Amino acid sequence: MKDRMGRELSSNEVVEKSINRIGSILLEFWLMILHYVVGYTPSHHARRFFYIISGTFVGISLIFII
Repeated sequence: MKDRMGRELSSNEVVEKSINRIGSILLEFWLMILHYVVGYTPSHHARRFFYIISGTFVGISLIFII
């Protein structure tokens, strides 16, 4: 396999790049779930909980209203 610059990659580099790519795809999938599923949940407390466990900074007096 070759990288985008045309340099040959070792098998370890291919595995490392594959794992990084899969991790990126999973993070993007989690963001999609946060946006489309959690973002439209009617319960303010459930939305706040999921936003906090995903690492989003949520202010103390912030209220999410749909």
